[in-house]
Amino acid sequence: MEYTGYKFKKINKDVWEIDDIKGNSMYLIEGNNKSLLIDTGMMPKNITPMIKKLTKKILN
Repeated sequence: MEYTGYKFKKINKDVWEIDDIKGNSMYLIEGNNKSLLIDTGMMPKNITPMIKKLTKKILN
């Protein structure tokens, strides 16, 4: 998946590492029913649409 200014790396079946072009990292962790985004980066762009492409679970 491409989203301008971000790189995605699937660490394992439940964890994504998301790096922005400023060198900041975020982590998306998928649980059984919900997903958790740790950090939101430093980019001015709304990242919610990008995250919703990675997971269909409720985002906390």
